[in-house]
Parts: sequence; structure tokens; C-alpha cells
Amino acid sequence: MLDLGGASTQISFVTQNYTAVQHGTATTAGAAPPEAPLFGTAAAATSDYVSLVLLGRTYTVYAVSFLGFGAEVTRRRFNASLPVDGAGDAVDPCVNTGYSERMLYATLTGSGDFAVCVLCAAWCCVG
Repeated sequence: MLDLGGASTQISFVTQNYTAVQHGTATTAGAAPPEAPLFGTAAAATSDYVSLVLLGRTYTVYAVSFLGFGAEVTRRRFNASLPVDGAGDAVDPCVNTGYSERMLYATLTGSGDFAVCVLCAAWCCVG
């Protein structure tokens, strides 16, 4: 499951092989992950793995959160990377043509250019 929140992104999935990394050292494969109550969460888990019991079946779930990679934070970082001309206008290639929005520092106008959008997003937000 991928959850793209406003300030962070969470990824979780069921795993068959449990090898947790705790405080920088790997635990042995097959070690039992922290237990969580039925339909609950392990509030004091020391790793990114948790064991859940749902309807009598035990699942080992890996879950991790990436703070600062949510939709709103990434969008703000992207907008701040757009060049602003002398009139206070910026062209946003990731927004549909004709869309315009007054932001704090500039007026963003969409150009709807997917290829440029991908390049800008990779430069700004990935690497």
C-alpha cells in the first residue's frame, strides 16, 4: 500500500521474510516481529516490521514513512524551484494550460507540457 499524505509518504506491504534493521544492526532472519493487537498498531515497535493478527491469521507487515515527501510538501518545493520573471510570473509545466493561480511570491500559469514537467520534477524533487 502506498499512502501519499500531505507532509509524508507511507509504504507498507506484507512480507514473508522478516529481517529487521533495528538501530543500525540487522536482526536474525525469522525473528519474531513486535506483536500488535487485533485491528491495532504496535505503538512501541522498535523496527519497521509489525506482526498483525487479522481474523485468526498472522501477517508480518513492513511499514515505513518518508517525512518531507508528501504531496503538499513536494508541491511547495516544486513551486519554489520554478523561475519567476520580473513581472512575478512563473510557468508551471505540470498544470493544465490556461490554469492560473496567485501564489505568495508569483502568479503560476500552467503550460501543460508533460515532458518538461517530468524533467522539472526529476530535477527538483528526485535528485
